[in-house]
Amino acid sequence: MWAMAAIAAASSIMGNAQANKNAYKSQLAINAGQKTANVNTRGEMQEQQREAGIGLTALSMAEQRQLAKVVASKANSNTAGASAAYAWINASNQFNIKEGNLITSRDSMVRDLGKTSQKLAVNAQSNWNQAESKKKSGMTMMLEAAMAGAQGYTVGQELQTTASDAGGWGSLLGFGK
Repeated sequence: MWAMAAIAAASSIMGNAQANKNAYKSQLAINAGQKTANVNTRGEMQEQQREAGIGLTALSMAEQRQLAKVVASKANSNTAGASAAYAWINASNQFNIKEGNLITSRDSMVRDLGKTSQKLAVNAQSNWNQAESKKKSGMTMMLEAAMAGAQGYTVGQELQTTASDAGGWGSLLGFGK
């Protein structure tokens, strides 16, 4: 009887300890996944910054080439003064508009990546909390072990009673000693 109670209690404690260990491993995996997602998101943000920088450089060079063509054509047509100034202002305004569009697009992408990172962090925290809620406290584990021990004791008593009622064959198995 007592042996069955002890086995049941120990089994309960070992099962709960393993469940807690598994929940902790799950939490570590959640944490590692979140860190990886953060690194990837930062990499994407840096890539957006780099692409915008390349785009701005290419835009600036293209606008300068266009302006140079306009100024050269005006210089050859004897209208270099006011026309060249007008061409310069127009090209400069066009560049500023295009530059603003590129920067706005970059900032929008970075903002969206930031929102994605925040959602990932919230989901990771939620998953962490779910795993934490599955863990059992020491007191709960003790109560469950005690209940399992009591059930094991009851089963042992029933086996002893059954063995005694069955013509004494239980004494051959060691019950009642």
